[in-house]
Amino acid sequence: MKHHTRAALAAMISLSSAAPAALAATNPTTAGAPAGTTSTAAAAAQTPQAAAALAAAARWMVQQQGTKMPDWAAVVHFAATGLRQANPALDREISNLSTSTDAARFILGALAAGEDPHQTPAGDLVAKLAHAQLSSGPDAGKFADNLDGTGTDLINAQAWAIIALEDAGGVDYNRAAAAQWLLAHQNEDGGFGFSSQYADSDADDTAAALVALSLLGYRADHPAIAKAIAFLKTQQAEDGGFGTAGKTSNADSTGVVVDALVSLGIDPQTWTQPGGTPKSALLSFYDAGTGGFRYDNTGGAYSGVSGYSTRDAAVGLAALQFGHSIYQRLHWQHFTWLNDYWTAVYRAGGAWDHGQWKSWSQLRDMAIAGSYIWELTPEWQAVVRAHGKWVVTGGRRVWVPWGETLAAQALRDSFGLNTVHLNLA
Repeated sequence: MKHHTRAALAAMISLSSAAPAALAATNPTTAGAPAGTTSTAAAAAQTPQAAAALAAAARWMVQQQGTKMPDWAAVVHFAATGLRQANPALDREISNLSTSTDAARFILGALAAGEDPHQTPAGDLVAKLAHAQLSSGPDAGKFADNLDGTGTDLINAQAWAIIALEDAGGVDYNRAAAAQWLLAHQNEDGGFGFSSQYADSDADDTAAALVALSLLGYRADHPAIAKAIAFLKTQQAEDGGFGTAGKTSNADSTGVVVDALVSLGIDPQTWTQPGGTPKSALLSFYDAGTGGFRYDNTGGAYSGVSGYSTRDAAVGLAALQFGHSIYQRLHWQHFTWLNDYWTAVYRAGGAWDHGQWKSWSQLRDMAIAGSYIWELTPEWQAVVRAHGKWVVTGGRRVWVPWGETLAAQALRDSFGLNTVHLNLA
């Protein structure tokens, strides 16, 4: 492409006169664009009570756990709002990372906070985690329990490493071997446990394994997945929640199981029990006084509000609200290309729109939607080509022209609430 000065480009570019042609789809076979995922409608409408509890949980996590659990506080905030919120405390965690699960939670927290875990003060943490995968021996495919390559016991470390690497992207590892190792440690009852040293299955680790395998492309009809789902059925309590052997439900198990079921396209609300549903069970743990969630309702020594119980309950409620697992929504979308028109706008730093100068930051979502139009849902492709859409406001049909607001909504609906990252370097 011929290069122009910023001043010359600014004089040339006008959204009102040139945008329609620029928003036309470019042939994807020549664009070099990455594949995207299309979001689906939410699995179930969120009740006002549930929506309020989810919002309160996000506030509680940020205020009460922002320095103690900065990674999970960021994940919960993103789960509830779809917004990335930077937290300086997260970067201070880098020096304390020694295990694979440490690295995995930091990567997930960084993605939720809008940071790139490939570029941190400690280097590329995504590559470091991938490097922990063993390539030979009886545990080939296993991500070592520790980043120094030692330890092969922890099943949950395998699941969380897969989740973090799939969400972060931008790295190669042996996915087939990783999945094979995980599936080889599925117990006879269909569930997964915490460590390979024990044959006991639990709902929490089974849920993590299912999320990891779903990100690798496994679906609910796969025999191993179906067996794990059947195990989770045995862990459901009478109140609709989940716990150990279905005796007493708790917020942790209920939240993560709900998220896992949603990741497999299963509506958890169809799993009803005489005493309620998974959602009603989650809401029963909500503590209105603090905004957090109790571990359980037994009144025992460990039954109170905690960071982990609030995290897991929020993850479950968010999955019900948005129809996607948080770990599907966190998937880092890499966009590395713009069509010719939007490349010129980018280089100019903005464009004129009906006599008003709009900066590149204002137009960024329009640029991505216009350049990746074929990745949008069919409904949004039609909106882009029509340069707007009709909406009903106050009982009247009103035409809303294509612009920054509609573009942002198009990206949300087409890519879930994924982190949209544009890297033109």
